[in-house]
Amino acid sequence: MRRAVLALAWTAVAVWSLLAWGAYGLLDFVGGLAAGGVGSIAVDPTAGAAVAWVVNAVKGLGLFAILAIWGFVSVVILAFGWILSRAVGGAGRVDVSYYQGYRTVHPPQAYPPTGYPHAPDGMRDVTPRQPPTAPDRLGGPRRD
Repeated sequence: MRRAVLALAWTAVAVWSLLAWGAYGLLDFVGGLAAGGVGSIAVDPTAGAAVAWVVNAVKGLGLFAILAIWGFVSVVILAFGWILSRAVGGAGRVDVSYYQGYRTVHPPQAYPPTGYPHAPDGMRDVTPRQPPTAPDRLGGPRRD
């Protein structure tokens, strides 16, 4: 379920990106037409250049605003999807800690299964044996 929620969030970001890209292209096209048309309408060439500069500046600010809004909304969509995926839960990663090589080690149990010669955790006791104590000089047991 987590993957489905995250896939839906990324799909929403893709659709939102297409809408923002369309708005960016439309504003760029209309702003370019407006800036080019102002110079031909103006009576004074210097005034026409100044008005064209202002129109281009407004167009640039609008394009920046579209990019900023696109980034903010994309982050909000992905954050919401991530939070929702954590809340939904579902199948997480498979715990492979019990798989070692070619054999499966059984998880620790309170009592070993019947006929199971090893310790409950699936491992044999390989602790070295203690050497026998040597007798003292009088032949009795050693006292440490």
